[in-house]
Amino acid sequence: MPLSYRLKEQNNTLTLSKLQPGSYVLSAAHPDYKSRTETVTIGRGEVKPITDFLLPKYGEVVIGGAPADAHIALDGRGVEASSFRVSPVDGQISIARVLEGEHELTISKQGYDPWTTKIKVEPGKSNPATAQLRLATITLTVRSKPGAHVYLNNADRGVIQPNGALVVEDLAPGSYVMSLALDGFENFEQRVVLTLSDRRPMTAPELTPIAESGEGNEDFTTGASKWVVPGNWRLEQRGLTITGDGVGLFRTPTEKRAFNVYRDFRM
Repeated sequence: MPLSYRLKEQNNTLTLSKLQPGSYVLSAAHPDYKSRTETVTIGRGEVKPITDFLLPKYGEVVIGGAPADAHIALDGRGVEASSFRVSPVDGQISIARVLEGEHELTISKQGYDPWTTKIKVEPGKSNPATAQLRLATITLTVRSKPGAHVYLNNADRGVIQPNGALVVEDLAPGSYVMSLALDGFENFEQRVVLTLSDRRPMTAPELTPIAESGEGNEDFTTGASKWVVPGNWRLEQRGLTITGDGVGLFRTPTEKRAFNVYRDFRM
């Protein structure tokens, strides 16, 4: 008749004495270990120690670097708070009784980008993982006139590129005062609110040219010094000859730009 024993001693050992010499079938089972059955032969007067008879089937996962109150998932299933403990010293999270083998570990928290990694759990061991969550940020695209300087809360974020756009990365959610500055145009200012509901927003501010305040005149004695004209136009002392459908623009001699900008004028 098979004999059954339950380890209750403090050191988890079982000693069987006065056994008759011979072969015995030894079986052992535990919820946290792999069941095992083996034939053991004992000789007369022999003391036969048997250690590490059962091999564990669970390991422990120890997570460092996770923000407080983070959500943890193994293989796509959330881990209940009652299933892990948090160290009050360094904030490490320990998850016990994780089945041996490869698992997908995901850590997430509002305001952060989720972090996912593969972890191989070895039975009976503490298996470490270091979380590397990044704050969730926003990439803002500003489209406007090339060369315009872009400022967010007075911080210079760069210049609109020749393709008419500037990409500003790693912005935290919140409210910003966006300013644009470009020679020959009025300064632009607008408040923009960035939220994680739109991670790649775009804005397209229109710049208004600065109107010239001075008056200009032309007596046709200085040639083309006051004009930007197509090659088929002619300026001479008796006047201006216009040919074709090109555009000619008038400027003052002291103007450094290619031409003056007027809002309203009479010619």
